[in-house]
Formats: sequence, C-alpha cells, structure tokens
Amino acid sequence: VTHDQGEAMTMSDRVAVFNNGKILQCAAPKDLYDSPNCSFVAEFVGENNRFSGKIERVEGSTCAVRIADGTVILAERVEGLATGAAVRVYVRPERIIVGPDAAQQANSFPARVADATFLGDHTRLKVEMPGNADVTVKRNFFGDTGTLDPDEETTIGWPLKASRLVAA
Repeated sequence: VTHDQGEAMTMSDRVAVFNNGKILQCAAPKDLYDSPNCSFVAEFVGENNRFSGKIERVEGSTCAVRIADGTVILAERVEGLATGAAVRVYVRPERIIVGPDAAQQANSFPARVADATFLGDHTRLKVEMPGNADVTVKRNFFGDTGTLDPDEETTIGWPLKASRLVAA
C-alpha cells in the first residue's frame, strides 16, 4: 500500500485505485495510465486535459463528442457508451502535438499560447483552444521547429487513440 504514484507505477505489476474504500480499477500500471475506466482514475493517475460533452455520433470504432462551445473531439469508441451519453474525453499533455504536424491528426485545432515554461527536457505550454482555455501540453524536443512564445498562434492536435473516453 502506498500513496506515492511514482512508487506504485514503478514497483508494481498491478495497481488498484481506491475511492471511499471501493476498488475503481485494478490493472497493470500502463493500463491504468493509458486506459482509465472512469473519471476518478483518469484524474487521479497522472496529468490530463479534460473535455466534457455528449456523444453526437458513433461511426464504427469512432465517437464524435460535442463539447459545450460546439467543438467536436474524436475518440475511440468505448463499449457501453452510445449516442447522447454524457462523457468526458481525457488527453495526456505529452500526447498533444504542436505546430504544422498537428494538422494531420484526427483532432486538430487552432490554439493560442498563453504561457510557455522551459523545464529542461521539455517545455510546458498552456494553450487556449476552442472549447477549452486551459490545455496543458508537454512539448519534447524531437523534431522541434523552434520556440513558442505567449500570444503566438499555432495548431495543436492528437491522434484518435490519445483521446480516452469515459462516462461523465
């Protein structure tokens, strides 16, 4: 038993996330991180960007989620969630691409840089996109096309599989 997430993730084959004495999810650390099964686990394990909305349509293995301002985010379909369901889409900051390559992703949006903080191995960006004025991006330096400064316009995007869908 530990309350240290780093310790739990590195030393365990399986991790159980409890809330109010109930096990919400028990899985391998990578599965907890990549595929949380509920909002509590998504928000408890690691860092996430959250978008709340309703499933507008389902096409094959893809769900289109419309958030409050009308922006549509695509996510992989999750069993048990159907058209009209209230959902949350979670996207890890390190899975968001910034710059010209972002336009090629399933989810691609114009964005404005609100803040940029250099942290050595990555730059932490706070960006504003349609429907969310507080998106966190961890931008590493692979294929980096330069720095981004506050108030600079750019494009952010992420692949379909980076959008994790859970019931609201």
